[in-house]
Amino acid sequence: MNPLVVAFLLGLGTRLQVQVIGYLPLSELAILAMSPFLLPQFTRRDVLRPTRLLVPLAILWLVGTAVTDLVNETQWSLAARGLARPLVFLVCIPFCSWFFGTDTWRRLLWFSVGCVPSVVLSAFVLRGGVHEAREFQRGEAEINWVTHWCALPFAISLVLALVYYQRRPIRAYAASLLVGLLNIYMGSRSLGGTSILGPAVCMVRNILAQRSRGGIWIRRRLTLPRAGVAIAFVLLAAFATLETYRWAAENDMLGEKAREKYEAQSRSRFGLLIGGRAEVLAGIIAVSKSPIIGYGSWPLDKQGFYIQMCELLDEKPNMLFYKTGYPMIPCHSHVLQAWVQNGILGGVFWLYVLFFVIARSVYRPMVDESRLRLWESIVSINTVWVVLFSPISDRLAMCVTLVVMLRQMGPLLVSGTGAQASALGNSPQRMPASAPLAQIHPT
Repeated sequence: MNPLVVAFLLGLGTRLQVQVIGYLPLSELAILAMSPFLLPQFTRRDVLRPTRLLVPLAILWLVGTAVTDLVNETQWSLAARGLARPLVFLVCIPFCSWFFGTDTWRRLLWFSVGCVPSVVLSAFVLRGGVHEAREFQRGEAEINWVTHWCALPFAISLVLALVYYQRRPIRAYAASLLVGLLNIYMGSRSLGGTSILGPAVCMVRNILAQRSRGGIWIRRRLTLPRAGVAIAFVLLAAFATLETYRWAAENDMLGEKAREKYEAQSRSRFGLLIGGRAEVLAGIIAVSKSPIIGYGSWPLDKQGFYIQMCELLDEKPNMLFYKTGYPMIPCHSHVLQAWVQNGILGGVFWLYVLFFVIARSVYRPMVDESRLRLWESIVSINTVWVVLFSPISDRLAMCVTLVVMLRQMGPLLVSGTGAQASALGNSPQRMPASAPLAQIHPT
């Protein structure tokens, strides 16, 4: 089958889920089914080496999950669902390294195109476990802009970033900024902020990283002083975005519901950020009480971490959470969810992800710098946010993001006015200096 068709189908299946052990997306099921036949490709050195520590740490996460569930005598069905998480990453990471390691830009583009109808279809057919659980518990799936549709313009903006960044960068920047403003107006502040900060990070990095040598522009890694300047600009952009949202919410420019939500969350003693993600406090409390061994897969909050969180926030607990028994331990964070449920080995995996996304992917040059830099800037900001403040979900899309980032942290690109470049060292043979950038892909 044509690899571009496969890439599209993988994107299409990222959100369409069926119930097997919990709810699994069709793309994950397909990769798990193919993995025994692709094992020789998965275990090649040139496939595994670019992923750095992701695979070893995913193995440790799997071990930590098994040990934690054994210690806590977790119900076998819940333990199976807990083991499925690191197992999916353990299989999908080498698959993505193998599949997206060649012709990266085009395959990534068609994967992103497939994600767009996946968002639409998953609202009506093969819905995810979150929507099904809400419908079972509350009588409706609660498919609205904040819970679902905000992902549609974001997915479209990633496609436009891949299509236009090299030839029409203003269009790519504008699309992301407009999507950010739309999402903030509609109530999805996290995706809105991501879409606004992504272009800011990209522009600042481009300005600080390029050098002129004999009329040829060279993109290099940022030096420490320039990285400090970049961080300062990004923090300033984040502050400006937050203040703009604050001003708009206070003046009813986003609607009465947004104003009430802002006022309720801004009253938090920990500020607006934690006020909107208060579950993170409960996760931190749970980790502090048992930092090595977790509480088991899908653990109930029998220790009262939710109540302790409310005491820290000086808020009255919502006892409806206890209407049908104990609720799950709240976390609302990739790193805290893995740490609380699976122990320290689950947390270490996601801390490593944060390390290379923050400390490496932004300041180092990319192999396909001219086509992927804006995409990388947007998804790196989004990755930091979801790892810190969102539950584990969209695992295949996360694997694609992480693997492409790691593989693109390659050798220096030199580009000139004629869009000529040479890629050094990441392919078995050195590309000729006259090779057009559009033909260069990591191998």
